[in-house]
Amino acid sequence: MKTTRNRIWVLGLIFSIITFSYSFYFLFFNGKGKSHGNFIRVIQESKPEVIGFLDLLPKERYYFAGKDSNSLWLGNENTPFQLIKISFGSTFDTSVILLPHYKKALPGTLAYICYPYFTVINGPQKQVLRGNVNDSSEIATFVVDRNFDIGCLVGPDAIVLRLLTPDGFQLARYKHGGTLKELNALSTKGVSILSRDGVMMYDGQTQLFAYTYFYRNSIVFYDNSFSRKWEMNTIDSITFPLISLGAADKSGTRRMNVPPSTVNFRADMSNGKIVIYSKATSSKPPIVNRDMATFDVYSINEKRYISSFLIPDKYNGQKIQDFRVYYPYLFLLCKDKVVLMKI
Repeated sequence: MKTTRNRIWVLGLIFSIITFSYSFYFLFFNGKGKSHGNFIRVIQESKPEVIGFLDLLPKERYYFAGKDSNSLWLGNENTPFQLIKISFGSTFDTSVILLPHYKKALPGTLAYICYPYFTVINGPQKQVLRGNVNDSSEIATFVVDRNFDIGCLVGPDAIVLRLLTPDGFQLARYKHGGTLKELNALSTKGVSILSRDGVMMYDGQTQLFAYTYFYRNSIVFYDNSFSRKWEMNTIDSITFPLISLGAADKSGTRRMNVPPSTVNFRADMSNGKIVIYSKATSSKPPIVNRDMATFDVYSINEKRYISSFLIPDKYNGQKIQDFRVYYPYLFLLCKDKVVLMKI
C-alpha cells in the first residue's frame, strides 16, 4: 500500500514538473516572441523646420518616382509618363518632364527615374519598359513571367521587382539586357504574406539596397551586386506580425478581426542614415500626442538606432502618405502637397 502511494506521489510530481515546464516555455518563448514591450526612444531636442509647401495640380494619386543628387521626382498614377521634377538647392523649383512614348501608358503603369534613364513597370501586364529621357528611339521591353506589384530602381540599369509567389512576396532583380533573377531575399516569420510585406529603398550614395518589413522589426541590406550584407533590427520588439484571427466559418476559414499592427509604415535612406516613419507604440517616453508622427533615425555604418523626431501627421488637413529623405532634407507627400522640411 505504501509502495503504491509512493508511486502515485512520484507520478504526480513528474506530471507537475512537466506541466510547469511547458507553461513556462510557452509563456516565456511564445509570449516574448509576440509581445510588444516597452523600448527606449531618444527624442531630438531640435524640431524639424518647415521650409515650404508645393501644391500639386491636378489633384491626382501621386507617388515618389526617384531622386538624385539635387532632384526629387514625383509620378502620377493617372498620367505615369508625366513626371514632376523638384530641384533643390538654395531654392526649390519644379518642372514637368514628359517621358518618350507616353502614349503607350496602360492602366496600372508606374514610372521610375534615375536620370537620364527611366524604367516603367506594369504588373498586370507583366511588363518592364526602359528608356532614356533624352532619346526618342524605341524603348526596350521585357516581359516578366511572374506577377509583381512594386519596383525600386537600383542604379541606372537595374530594377528590383517584388514578385507575388504562392509562398508570399519575394524580390527579383532585372538588369537591362539580362534576365530576371529571383533573390530569395525575404524570410518568413509568422504568416507568410504579412511577414514579407514591406518597403524597398536604394541609396545611390552608398549603393546599398534595403528592405524594411511593415509588420516586424527587421531591415535587410544588400550591396550593389545584391550580395546580402547584414540584417538590423528596429528598436521595437515586434519579431512576428501581430494579428487577431476570428472564429472559423463553416469551411474552416479564419479571417482577421482587424488589420495587422503596422510597425514600420514608410522608410527611406540617405547619407548613411535610414529614416523610418514608425507606428510602433509602447515606447519610453510614451508618445501620447496622437496628432504627431514619429520618425526614427538609424545609422547604417554603426548599425544602430540614433534618435527620433516628431512632426505633425497632417498638413492643411492632409495626412502624410509617404516621404523621402535627402539628408538633411525631408520631403513629405500628402494628398496634393509636398511639404519641404529640414531635419
